Amino acid sequence: MKKVKLDKLNGAYIIRFGAGPHYRPILKFYVHKSLVCENGEYVEFPLFGAEVKEEIKAIVPSDNRNVFVVEVEAGYRGDAKLQTDTARLGFSN
Repeated sequence: MKKVKLDKLNGAYIIRFGAGPHYRPILKFYVHKSLVCENGEYVEFPLFGAEVKEEIKAIVPSDNRNVFVVEVEAGYRGDAKLQTDTARLGFSN
């Protein structure tokens, strides 16, 4: 389990990822309050029963999806990029 700290902005929970220039976060998502741990300070990943809504930059509850965080250090003056990816499980006949 990985605990990621949350920020609050006007009563909403926000999570920030990435280290751009000068270690500024480069990806920001709103987090639905039902996914936040009891004390409201962090989220534990992987989040089971959640999904990323890229178009609205939010992590919301879901019946059949999970959210994982995978981080790779870019190194000194590296060119790191963050992206969200959706894996779809399906069965074909």
